[in-house]
Amino acid sequence: EAFLLDRSYIIKDMRKIVADSLYYCKGKDVSEAFGDVVITDEENLCMLTANYCQYNQTTGFALATDSAVAYEYSQKDTLYVHADTLKMFTYNLNTDSVYRDLHAYHHVRMYRVDVQAVCDSMVTHELDSCTYLYGNPVLWNEGQQAKGDEIRVYNNDSTIDWIHIIGKASTVEKIDSLCFNQIESKEMFTYFKNGQLDRNEAVGNVF
Repeated sequence: EAFLLDRSYIIKDMRKIVADSLYYCKGKDVSEAFGDVVITDEENLCMLTANYCQYNQTTGFALATDSAVAYEYSQKDTLYVHADTLKMFTYNLNTDSVYRDLHAYHHVRMYRVDVQAVCDSMVTHELDSCTYLYGNPVLWNEGQQAKGDEIRVYNNDSTIDWIHIIGKASTVEKIDSLCFNQIESKEMFTYFKNGQLDRNEAVGNVF
């Protein structure tokens, strides 16, 4: 059991925690970090930054609060997620079938080159390559904006494959400086090809 001060770090395997101060308990394999925290996992190509983090090296569970940002760079483009609280769950750790789920709570901001979003809470499942947006979600891709009660974003590698908008679905697409296309419906399916909008299907009460 140790308390480390003055910009200390802990390294285990391919994982590293750096912070202004650290607490480590070997028996529980748990670390707590305070002040300008950076957790890097070079094996799984992800990173967490915050002013408070907790990490369990045995389970791969990580908690980050206070200016928390998650970085996921296992694909071509890095995914950035900011929220009041971030939780990362790792499954099948130290195996060839490892995967992670990221849970973000309140004031969520997500950014990647091909997609940006805001919502109240978000869950990303790496196993099925799907991101679920809840609580007044708004999503942008190129010149298109999408809104609904719930938005599900399905990815193919590092690009959007298709989007499912559930409840009070609406999309607005900018055509030029004066013209916009706007559609509203109960449910919407938006499909992409090579990261570009290919077609849009609106279902129920369309106008």
